[in-house]
Amino acid sequence: MWKTLATAGAAGAIVLGAGTAALATSGSSSPSVPSSTPRTSAAVAAAAGSSSPGAKAGKSHKRLAFQRLRNFEHGTWVTKNGSGSVTHTASRGTVSVVSATSITVKSDDGTSITYGVDSGTKIRTHAKKKDAAITDVKAGDKAVVSGTGTPAVAKHILDTAR
Repeated sequence: MWKTLATAGAAGAIVLGAGTAALATSGSSSPSVPSSTPRTSAAVAAAAGSSSPGAKAGKSHKRLAFQRLRNFEHGTWVTKNGSGSVTHTASRGTVSVVSATSITVKSDDGTSITYGVDSGTKIRTHAKKKDAAITDVKAGDKAVVSGTGTPAVAKHILDTAR
């Protein structure tokens, strides 16, 4: 269950981070025509701000991706399944409102996302380190929430308050 949350968060953060790096590298807010010159991993790492040449470039690029993941705030992405597409949403921040049927998380950039809470929502708190109830989550706690659908229904809530 938490592997899914971590995988989903990592995928979202990597997608967001790669897009941000590409935008920062291009220096433009509009899409550009792809270059016909192939880019090596050393060139990609150099463009991302790494000064390590050759074999170390791959490791630096991975390290940069994990550093961006630590700074993840919120994101939305779509995946395919057998019957169509699924919209995933994840956010990290401060719980601003919590009730028996919903939770709202406000990220540091001011974005608030409200998720529905149902019997399928898995909740874990730092204090219990096991399954918890929505009543264990309090406004003001730091949390990571991931969900699916539009509007989003929380699949996982991790309350990191001590």
